[in-house]
Amino acid sequence: MKSERYGGINYIGVSISKEGVLETAIKEELIRDFDVVQMPCQLFLKRNDLVKKLYQKGIAIVLNSVIRGSKINTSDSRTCESVYADFIKHKEVSVILLGTRNHLRETIAYILPHFIVVDKTIQASA
Repeated sequence: MKSERYGGINYIGVSISKEGVLETAIKEELIRDFDVVQMPCQLFLKRNDLVKKLYQKGIAIVLNSVIRGSKINTSDSRTCESVYADFIKHKEVSVILLGTRNHLRETIAYILPHFIVVDKTIQASA
């Protein structure tokens, strides 16, 4: 299906939120035909070994629950902007899903300073 771009599909992905499932999927080569793995940021941070294996296989990593998973609270010195900035720095991360219901404008403002637009293409800033 993937090689034939069946129905116009260019990429096939899987969403995995459980550590054991991701570990098994990598160990047993169940992900070999996937282009993308979506995971929560907690799993990304906890299992750097698995993240490296995905990255080495050329599998894109999509992060979700970045703010919720980072557990920012009032006693924490981190801000939403700093949390996004930290994840943007990881070369293994291909996509960060913002996942906002009520604060889209603010969330976009956190992200955009970390990117530049060149010929209508968004690129990470240095």
